[in-house]
Amino acid sequence: MTGTVCGIFSGLHGGRVGYLSAYVLPYTDSFWYLLAVGLFLPFTGPVANLVWLFAGATLQKLFSQYQKTVDIVLAVSLVLCAVTLVWPH
Repeated sequence: MTGTVCGIFSGLHGGRVGYLSAYVLPYTDSFWYLLAVGLFLPFTGPVANLVWLFAGATLQKLFSQYQKTVDIVLAVSLVLCAVTLVWPH
């Protein structure tokens, strides 16, 4: 039974079981604050994924309309990232 509970707990929190100790405990030890953060944090991942989904669906028309320009901008960005890896600031 413990393995199942740990598996569900781990799956619900994206495999990051110790997130409260890393992000909240250094700042407070209030039970109510920890409970509020513990209930809030598992919902932030799915909400962020939904925002990403709707932004992608909204921008898809723009990207298909200006495909050549978007491709050029992304290619230049990729080259600039590669250059900064080789020659850092």
